[in-house]
Amino acid sequence: MNLPPDFKPRLTDKTDEQLCEMFAQAQDYLPEALDAARTELHRRRLAPERWAEVEAAIRAKLAEQNRIAEEPLSGVMRLLIVFGVCATFWLPLYYKANGYRRKAKESWRWLGYTYLFYFGLAALTVIIRKLASP
Repeated sequence: MNLPPDFKPRLTDKTDEQLCEMFAQAQDYLPEALDAARTELHRRRLAPERWAEVEAAIRAKLAEQNRIAEEPLSGVMRLLIVFGVCATFWLPLYYKANGYRRKAKESWRWLGYTYLFYFGLAALTVIIRKLASP
């Protein structure tokens, strides 16, 4: 697949960190894009100290992304979901879009618990009314 004609010129506007970050998230890029980024980095002839700084910055950013992704859903949010305040499908979608993988997963689980609880409560109410009526 060919890259857009303006892709390579746009690489010159990117910082060293942005170019190196492409390799940290290589699964998101075409091989041609990574080759172009590699060529641009070689053209810049970065000093070894600068490479170390860039790699440290990328590692820190990836660590932060992983920390966010694994952050659990708080007890308060679980209660808000169960009591219907946040019992919508938008909450887990919001969490997933913002990189909170674990919160999204737990939100889906608690939404399921919530709907099962209220469905069971409604069924129990119907049964009790039928038994109580003459």
